[in-house]
Amino acid sequence: MDVLRDGAPLIRISQPSCEELAPDAQRAVDAIEFITENMKDDETTKQYRDDWKFVAMVVDRVLLYGFFGITLGGTIGILFSAPTVFERVDEHKHLQKLIQLYKQGLPTNDSFIMPPY
Repeated sequence: MDVLRDGAPLIRISQPSCEELAPDAQRAVDAIEFITENMKDDETTKQYRDDWKFVAMVVDRVLLYGFFGITLGGTIGILFSAPTVFERVDEHKHLQKLIQLYKQGLPTNDSFIMPPY
């Protein structure tokens, strides 16, 4: 490349080729090229890792919402299908039945099952 002043070359600047460099300088250039390639590869790897972290976060969030939905739906379904949740229970009647059974003497085996209402 020529630096011109009033149309005349003032300084002639030429870039030396790799063959013209000293062996130490050539090793330094090779090391710098290796470092830059390694940094580019690291940046690419980091970008892929960040992309997969984002995908994992989205999948995790979707599964969390699905879990909450299924759990909430199951809980509500169980509560609404229970026969005595919304019915009035006559506790006095059931207590009297238990007291009467107690006064008669409860069976001694452990397989006693409460009679139906």
